[in-house]
Amino acid sequence: MKLSSSIYIQNVNESDLEEIAILEEKVFGIDGFSLELLQKLIHRNIVFAKIIDKKRKILGISICIEGVKKLANIVNFVIRKDYQNQGLGTLLLKKTLKEINKKKQFKFVTLNVNVDNDVAIKLYKKFGFNIIKKIENYYESGASSFLMQLEF
Repeated sequence: MKLSSSIYIQNVNESDLEEIAILEEKVFGIDGFSLELLQKLIHRNIVFAKIIDKKRKILGISICIEGVKKLANIVNFVIRKDYQNQGLGTLLLKKTLKEINKKKQFKFVTLNVNVDNDVAIKLYKKFGFNIIKKIENYYESGASSFLMQLEF
């Protein structure tokens, strides 16, 4: 999917995983996904999309897996720090939700977000996600998360 003359959304392939693991570490530190986990998720997903620039640099990713009882779970959503607040998260989330909705089998989409990530929480709320509950010590670092949910 071409978004502008220099931004595209495409499916992730295995050759992208090392770059994604580095992005994870830069943005999330200890809470980022490992290369090993990313390798598992590339084969077990509903959506594993990347947003790239014309030089094919990965600016962000979205990973969604199938949960239980008509639930889709966005397990990872990240935009490179120096590209945040430029509308890329909105474009990637819109594409992710469109792909989930195409499946016609999901009634809900859930995700977890760090309680201190005000920018991401605002983005998710813009798309209709609601905070369901707070989960203490959710992340490896000990940080808490909000479980958020969107009903289709």
